[in-house]
Amino acid sequence: MQDIVLLTVLFIIMLTGPIFFSAIYFKKHKGSILHINQDRVRDERYFGKSFAAMIRNRIGSAENGEIQLSKNEPYIDADRHPEYPETVGELVIARKSVFSVPHGVYKFEKEIYSGQNAILTQEHLRIRAIYSADKMILGRGISVMRWVDAESTLAVYDDCDLGISASAGKGMSIGTNCRFRRIYAPEVRIGQYPDKQIDPMKDRDPRILRLPIKTESVNRRYISKDLINEEGIVENTIISWSSVEVIEGVIIQGDVRSHHGVRLCQKAVVCGNIFAENDILLEKNSVVLGNVFSQGKIIVEDGVMIGQKGRICSVIARRSITFGCDVFLYGYASCEEGGVIVQNSESKDNISEKQYGFLDEPELLTVLSFKDVYDYEHVDQQGFRKRKRLAKVTIPEGALQIPESMFFDCEKLEKVILPTSIQQINDYAFADCFLLNDLENFCRMQITEIGVSAFENCRMIKKLKIPDTVVTIHGAAFADCDNLADIRFSDKSALERIEDHCFRNCSSLRELWIPDQVKKIGISAFRGCSGLKKLSLPQCCMNEPGVIQLQKDGFTGEIEIREFS
Repeated sequence: MQDIVLLTVLFIIMLTGPIFFSAIYFKKHKGSILHINQDRVRDERYFGKSFAAMIRNRIGSAENGEIQLSKNEPYIDADRHPEYPETVGELVIARKSVFSVPHGVYKFEKEIYSGQNAILTQEHLRIRAIYSADKMILGRGISVMRWVDAESTLAVYDDCDLGISASAGKGMSIGTNCRFRRIYAPEVRIGQYPDKQIDPMKDRDPRILRLPIKTESVNRRYISKDLINEEGIVENTIISWSSVEVIEGVIIQGDVRSHHGVRLCQKAVVCGNIFAENDILLEKNSVVLGNVFSQGKIIVEDGVMIGQKGRICSVIARRSITFGCDVFLYGYASCEEGGVIVQNSESKDNISEKQYGFLDEPELLTVLSFKDVYDYEHVDQQGFRKRKRLAKVTIPEGALQIPESMFFDCEKLEKVILPTSIQQINDYAFADCFLLNDLENFCRMQITEIGVSAFENCRMIKKLKIPDTVVTIHGAAFADCDNLADIRFSDKSALERIEDHCFRNCSSLRELWIPDQVKKIGISAFRGCSGLKKLSLPQCCMNEPGVIQLQKDGFTGEIEIREFS
């Protein structure tokens, strides 16, 4: 009996002991805010970037013609214009001069680094991998064993094998009869040469770039007349257990999803994505503004556009991808069995008679304005997020809101002209706009809410007067605005709620006056406000989580308590 009691007590101790000690541990240790890195996305230029970073970091310590990478690697300094053998077995590094292949060289068995432009025009040349810190040309018949990457633009001519991965930071053109596994650039011109000027929107309906995606779905195999409105638009997502055919000229305002195949007839448009378990056929001059995924093959005929300028989309096939000529792809293409760009039978170009040339950088949007409110309200659901060159935006009078993530991660955006008609700034509207410093008419707007993380990481904002009509400032709305030194509310302010982490890490903030109507100050609302010297607030807010947290964190400034009836 004694043994049973002893075992029972031991069992209870083993069961409750970890809980008891965990409770003591967490009581003694303060919790910290979980950091979520929202930038962890797959980098399609990983090979080139990592190789270039290694070379730049180690070249300063290189000596005796060797550089320490994973091991000591002998290298050729191309800036000294050495004589190359037919087969080059060492790394090649050209930091100051344009890298070009001398006649008589047919194979590079190690990687090539070029700190300037790179020009490879020797026919039937084989290279392992090459990186260029600027522009690059791959002439006719070049064969890449591993990868090729250019920081600016990459011009690929006919009959090339692009190996495992070909990528460019700004733009790429690829000639005909080229093979690939993965290609990536913000703008890829397929079946085109660098000097060929084609407007991707020529003869296309401009409305398609302003139609919001419709998610309401219907189960149809064929697009019948009852689905098409007077403007030739199907305002639905199409889902089917059978193959789906989108007839010529019809615009699908949502996605197309099929458990079999999908066929887009000539000039048909899908504003969303296409998903299929079997093959996908995109006929001449059709358009898909979203992603294209197939468990089978993808065939893209001449004149097709996939994606749109300023946004990154993906074309993924389990089997193969076949591209025609004059195709525009904005983003990434990948296939397991390999892809090919076929030659247009009507093409009369003779590449051997053409002069090789660099591809110019695509023009990127820097200043944005809208024709009217309709034009503004009918942008697609992605808005203008991640427009890396966008510097100035003018929103038209009459607009009622800034949609969710509308200008998220526009890292060069400095000025936004806001209309007084705006009533709501939604979640992440300007998050990660690091250089934003001028919000014209902000204090004159009639907004009632500032959304979650609406201005998070807007590090250059220094001064703001919050409109009197604002009732709620949501979580982390101004978090990490570390240059924000002056936030003002008037005595007529209608503000009632300051949510969690609202002004977290606003380290430049010196004084803050909280309006009398405020009923809630959320957790960690002022955490990390290391420069705060004075906080003036109504008596009812003293027991709010944000104020209590501030005192627990050792706030040494003045807390002014105001009494009011």
